[in-house]
Amino acid sequence: MRKILFFIVLCCCISASAQRVDKPGEAYDYFCNIHADGTSFKVFLLGRNHILANEDGKPIKFKNITEIITYLSKIGWVFVDSYGDEKSSSNDLHIIMKKSVTSDEQALEHLNFKE
Repeated sequence: MRKILFFIVLCCCISASAQRVDKPGEAYDYFCNIHADGTSFKVFLLGRNHILANEDGKPIKFKNITEIITYLSKIGWVFVDSYGDEKSSSNDLHIIMKKSVTSDEQALEHLNFKE
C-alpha cells in the first residue's frame, strides 16, 4: 500500500513541475525572411509580404541588401543565414533575420509598412 501511495504522490509531483508550452513573459526568437531579387526587397513577417515604409507611409528605397540588413540591425534584428534560389537564373537571395522578443507586437516595433 505504501508503494502505491508513494507512486501516486511521485506522479503528481512530476506532472506539476513539467514545463508549460505557453511561457508568458519569456523571450523567444521571432524570424523574418527578406527576399531580394536584384531590384526589389520583400520582407515576410506574420506570413505576409510587407513593404517597409517610413513614418509617412512612403516605401523606403533600399539600394542594396546591405542597406536593408543595416536598417533592421539598428532596430534589434540579427542576421541568421542567407541562401540563394539555385533554380532561378536571376540573383534571388533570401536573408533570414531574427529578433528576441516577448510578444509578436514587440517584433513589429519601429517597423512601418506601406498601406
